[in-house]
Amino acid sequence: MTQVAWAQNGLCNGNGDIVTEKNGCSQSQSQRSLNSLNANQIVYLAQGDTRLYGEVIQVVESRDRCWVRPLAIVDIEPDPSHHQATCHQIPQGPDVIWPLSWFSPALDTDWLAILTTLPHTPSYDRATANQRLRQLWQDRESRLFP
Repeated sequence: MTQVAWAQNGLCNGNGDIVTEKNGCSQSQSQRSLNSLNANQIVYLAQGDTRLYGEVIQVVESRDRCWVRPLAIVDIEPDPSHHQATCHQIPQGPDVIWPLSWFSPALDTDWLAILTTLPHTPSYDRATANQRLRQLWQDRESRLFP
């Protein structure tokens, strides 16, 4: 497993510099408009200690949905003393069409810190990718509709 350094406030690049806040963009979901995401943009979904990074294929404004091609799942170590995150590629995972409000634009520095590790990162097989994506969906749904 490839480890990505994780500081108290965010991911670190290879030099140990903090590149983004752990909670992502400071922009709230209510401030985001439908036009804030565009095709080919890198976005993330944060769920607990997991982040799903993906590329926007299309924003389906009429349904308030976003068609995203998953690229990587980053699991952040919950123990703050470790400051580590584990990254897996998802080359065989299915595209998802999930609510637009679930996604935030990824900061360039955040995504670049992950992108530089991808050549050395293990990939999930199709079954594991499906399972992880299904778990993210269920966790997100249960949080919204307990």
